[in-house]
Amino acid sequence: YEAMELLALQSQINPHFLFNTLETINWGIVAHLGITNHVSKMLENLSDVLKYSLSNPNEKVTIKNEIAYARSYLAIQLERYQEQFEVIWDIDKELENYYIIKLVLQPHIENAIYHGMKEKEGKSKIKITLRSKGDQICLQIMDTGLGMSKLRMKQIMQSLDSDQNKTPGLHIGIKNVYKRLKLVYEDQCSIMIKSKEGW
Repeated sequence: YEAMELLALQSQINPHFLFNTLETINWGIVAHLGITNHVSKMLENLSDVLKYSLSNPNEKVTIKNEIAYARSYLAIQLERYQEQFEVIWDIDKELENYYIIKLVLQPHIENAIYHGMKEKEGKSKIKITLRSKGDQICLQIMDTGLGMSKLRMKQIMQSLDSDQNKTPGLHIGIKNVYKRLKLVYEDQCSIMIKSKEGW
């Protein structure tokens, strides 16, 4: 029991220690240079990403908060992969106050970057759209990456409903999002993946 209590205390302290350390480093950089810069901004985004992803995974958040988290994540990736891609946001502001489970957008965006665009030559685009479709909310992530074959698409769609993680190259985050959505919303939600090789 004492070991479990200690573990619980450590899990509460470590994220706070990390956030405080990042903020201290950030203040040090700004104080030293006298201005905010891309490094201090990256630390700020990293702190936001960690704070959001390490907080209670079961709480629901507004779509506005989910988008803010995705923006912080993307700011870091845009700094890392300069000139490799651009992001287009098409958001219906009226839908931002609806609640959703956490960490739905980021795994799909990460998948677009690592499996669609990272290996592609030239500049790519990611478009993130939030719209209502009848009485449902539709979040859409599109990219101009490499695309995939019909066989690959079939494997991925089958693996989403499978209890095994044996599909090579499938981003575990997408399967995780799908399982969490099904647990919370049951048949009121779905994930659809469309792709075409070279498109």
